Amino acid sequence: MNYKPYRNESTRSSVLAGVAEGREAEAWARFFDTYAGYVFGIARRRGLAEADADEIVQQVMGELVNGNGLARYDRSRGGFRQWLARRVVWRVANQRRDGEARRAAEAEYAEGTAEAAEAELEGVFEEEWRAAVLGEALRRLGEESNPMHYAVFYASAVEGLDTETVRKMHGVGAANLYQIRRRLGARLRTLLEESRRDLESGKGLPGEG
Repeated sequence: MNYKPYRNESTRSSVLAGVAEGREAEAWARFFDTYAGYVFGIARRRGLAEADADEIVQQVMGELVNGNGLARYDRSRGGFRQWLARRVVWRVANQRRDGEARRAAEAEYAEGTAEAAEAELEGVFEEEWRAAVLGEALRRLGEESNPMHYAVFYASAVEGLDTETVRKMHGVGAANLYQIRRRLGARLRTLLEESRRDLESGKGLPGEG
């Protein structure tokens, strides 16, 4: 498994600074944690350095979290994955444009006709999307699992630590480790499919209903 969560706490804190407290804040924090890595990964694959990709994360996620940008998402025009990726691709391109070229890019984005971006979504960005889905599935698995069992599974299956290291870290026997990996691995496969469907459709986005 190749799971790389987005860990720039400065950008995260900056984006979430204006969100109200309580359940609303929790929902937006979860939204950020779910999709920020996807945004960052796309920006990096478009050739940006890490610092510039962090700036894209702040721009895109900041607009969605604090600027009511999610209100522009229309399910009838496609999945949330494609919609979000188009915003990122446009933001990256917009950094490199000015004047008339920028206005043309804005018009193209507004009309949803960024065909080149759509084509890339199916190939170049697939790995970043899989990481986002895996992260959501792991979050769900962690919430419903015994904490120690989840820690064992994460160290072994996600971080890829060898069996002996995991056994020493968590004080589990070889047979118990095998059972934990088998049981949680099977559950994760189910959660991966559920998470993929939910993230693709944008199910449960903050501010809905």
